[in-house]
Amino acid sequence: MTSVEVMTACENVCRDFVWLFDGLNNVANNPVWALVLGGIISVFLWRSQTTLSHSLDLRREKRELFRAYISQIGKAVKVIEEVRTEDVLLHPDVRKLWALQSEISLIASESANISSRRVRDAVEKRSSIKANLIASRDGEYRTLDGNVIWETDQMVEVLKQELGRE
Repeated sequence: MTSVEVMTACENVCRDFVWLFDGLNNVANNPVWALVLGGIISVFLWRSQTTLSHSLDLRREKRELFRAYISQIGKAVKVIEEVRTEDVLLHPDVRKLWALQSEISLIASESANISSRRVRDAVEKRSSIKANLIASRDGEYRTLDGNVIWETDQMVEVLKQELGRE
């Protein structure tokens, strides 16, 4: 390509898009247009930032709730092991497990809700069944404590997916 042909191509592009250059020049020369354009960009950035902030806050709240629930499982099982009465389900540590599971049902996905409910049910069986072995959901026979641990492990995998971690 000779320099004459290149110059012609550049001139063609400039001529084809002269309306765009004129429009940008008018906007740049007029401070009102610059303010309007800056305002639109600012509103867009503000909205995207608040949306991102909200989603990060929700994820943080879920993480804190999931941590509290998992730590409460151990406390509830310990109380059930130590108290061994029929009204053990009224103990504050066991009731807190139920309350945390209800909170999970409010803010988490359906799969996390179902999984946390299964753990709660396994803890409940731990307090009411006197047998040594119980059939878990997967058909395996486990001890009552083993069933609680297995259901907790299954729940942790679901909660990892809920938080976007594998």
